[in-house]
Amino acid sequence: MKLPIYRKLDEPFKLMGLEPFELGVVAGVFVLSVQLLGATQYGLLLSLGGSSGLYLALIVLRLKFEPHCFRKWLRFSNLPDELHRKTFFS
Repeated sequence: MKLPIYRKLDEPFKLMGLEPFELGVVAGVFVLSVQLLGATQYGLLLSLGGSSGLYLALIVLRLKFEPHCFRKWLRFSNLPDELHRKTFFS
């Protein structure tokens, strides 16, 4: 049984509810969409809406699934084929 202090130390570092890598992905999507849609009339508004939608989707996925499920899935998908992995993703 872990004491509450150790449970808090085991938690990953989060900014605004996301890990820094996930927040960087949201920021990267925003920058790329501004570069692609910046010349249009509502490009900035579309970029802001798309990146905020991605942010909210990541927050919902983080609440719905267990912690680190994406890292576990990536590690599992990189297993050699000799282990005969079966996923519903492929």
